[in-house]
Amino acid sequence: MQNFQAIEINKNCIERKKMKINIENISFSRYGSFLSVSYYKEEKELGKGLYIRNIRGGDEDSGDFLLAEMLEDGVLVNYGIDMEHERLKLIGKKGEIELIISEKNEIRIRGKNCSLRLTLNNQSYDHIISHENNNWEFNSYSKHIKSMFVPLSGKTVITAPWNEERSERVQAEICGESFECVLHFYKSVYLPKEKYKDFDLCLEEIKKEFSAWLESFPVPVKYKEENALAAYVLWNNTVYSEGVLTHDAVYMSKNWMTNIWSWDNCFVAMALIENHPELAWAQLEAFYSVQDESGLFPDYINDRYASFSCCKPPVHGWAVKYMYEKNPEFFKDKLEMIYNMLSGWTNFWLTYRTHKNDPIPKYYHGNDSGWDNSTVFHDGGPLESPDLISFLILQMNYLSELAKELSLNDKTEFWKNKSNEFLKILINEFWNGEKFISKKIENNKKIPVTKGDSLISYIPLILGKLLPENISDKMISALKEDGRFLTDYGLATESLKSPFYNSDGYWRGPVWAPVMMLMTDALYRTGEIEFSKELSARYLNLVHTGGLAENFDAKTGKGLRDKGFAWTSAVFLILNNSFERTNE
Repeated sequence: MQNFQAIEINKNCIERKKMKINIENISFSRYGSFLSVSYYKEEKELGKGLYIRNIRGGDEDSGDFLLAEMLEDGVLVNYGIDMEHERLKLIGKKGEIELIISEKNEIRIRGKNCSLRLTLNNQSYDHIISHENNNWEFNSYSKHIKSMFVPLSGKTVITAPWNEERSERVQAEICGESFECVLHFYKSVYLPKEKYKDFDLCLEEIKKEFSAWLESFPVPVKYKEENALAAYVLWNNTVYSEGVLTHDAVYMSKNWMTNIWSWDNCFVAMALIENHPELAWAQLEAFYSVQDESGLFPDYINDRYASFSCCKPPVHGWAVKYMYEKNPEFFKDKLEMIYNMLSGWTNFWLTYRTHKNDPIPKYYHGNDSGWDNSTVFHDGGPLESPDLISFLILQMNYLSELAKELSLNDKTEFWKNKSNEFLKILINEFWNGEKFISKKIENNKKIPVTKGDSLISYIPLILGKLLPENISDKMISALKEDGRFLTDYGLATESLKSPFYNSDGYWRGPVWAPVMMLMTDALYRTGEIEFSKELSARYLNLVHTGGLAENFDAKTGKGLRDKGFAWTSAVFLILNNSFERTNE
């Protein structure tokens, strides 16, 4: 558990404006909490509106627990929403309601001149039970969570008609000229408090916590608001360790993507390594703690389980080396752990994803690559892909460096030789004179993939100077070609000229943050510094245009899918600050 203490703000720092956040894009939460409040514009089981959610258990269930509604004079009313990092406020014609996450498992609510109605998202066996002191326990059997409703002031009315084995409908309504209540969330038993802090004191503590977090990040000259919002998304999307999550983890989102993924969180770690190294390392150590004996990392983890159904590409060597270069002091005592983690992960690909008499590792599904539905997987797998080979080359190079640091002399040479071997394979078997190709394995034959024109073929540029110059030059020329991958907002993941291009086609067109990070870094390492900076500038403008979305329309810059995404925020923070440093 990591606590952030308030720090004195340098008076010379640029004054930060009060941050306003759109709850339709980013759910309301707090660092460490599995509680989240989301506003749904579309109809849900209980209707559209504001839902208090418990996001434990991953993204297979949205976790909608209670529908919160405002009443004035006994009638449901529309209301405005004012969301700041520390507080959510509902504003009606006469009254208002304020909500804060006062502790990781506790929500405080107060209101005036109105009523608050809480309706349980009722399913099998769900019910409410009366306790002493006019307290009431919501029991969501279906979502494996309980909540004690504690009225502190105001008048409470409970509606819960019983129907054989559950409450048919569960509603708690609290009202008065002013009222205040608490929602405690727990798995087993309620532990009552003798005394509650003043609401405003709790509010001030949250403000100080976030202020300390925000001030830990550099204040850029340009895109200040986006930078602050990106920092907020990382703070907001973090949960404390619980269950299978052995470390504090930054979820991709507390809206829909309520897990951590093994390549997604590499980018988050990279953004945090300079200012929050412990939290940065936790994003990787969480996967190391459940790494399979085969060396396989799970695809994703949440508090209840780790999924090994698919996996993700081995970007970890590239990411950890980046992190080490940014904060070498932090990693002094972690080199052996890193070596064990990465060697196991590499050996998984060399041992369990190769076929007899064929040493080239394979993806079995698009999800393994992170490019779920890329056109290279149009006809399925197994697939030999140049990006996978390139990641492994870098990872094996880094393992050789680590082995040298650890005086593992035999392993130093072993990994270096393996890396060189794979580099030769990549060039000799996958370069067709124009680009790197992928090959599908079918009936023991390797069939070059010809459908589509995916940007994944250009990931080998991350090898930098390891690639022959003539190959790098041809690939870079292709990236600079107007109307192919290059757009005003960065690089499309499928060529705009491809018949498979789709503006909202997930990995068949939209611009993605991790790809922009990989490609800007790759170009920088090849010596294409100005092109790298130009792509960074386009991506920064993209976030300015489209927000912190999961991905973006490559032609318009419109944000798509989840609108408060962690790795988008992470890459923005990295590139915004790197861009400024390279222009000093």
